[in-house]
Amino acid sequence: MIIVIFVNTILTYTGEGKDNEKEKKMFGLGMGELVIVLVLVVLLFGSKKIPELAKGLGQGIHEFKKSVADMESQTEEQKQTEKNKKV
Repeated sequence: MIIVIFVNTILTYTGEGKDNEKEKKMFGLGMGELVIVLVLVVLLFGSKKIPELAKGLGQGIHEFKKSVADMESQTEEQKQTEKNKKV
């Protein structure tokens, strides 16, 4: 995160493009900034480690979504049982 902020500070986009329209940015970063961040990630983690990190991140997101769905279903069941008890 600090690296992204640093790179974003160094490489600012002036907004002077085609017809003075601002370039569409991903995560508020321009194309050059994204390339620099990608190069830094490859240098820090190595090209063999990046797929493993992405797989772990994907599994973590999947588990998080699963647990959120389970909690929502449990909450809904509790609401239904409380509603039935009141009636």
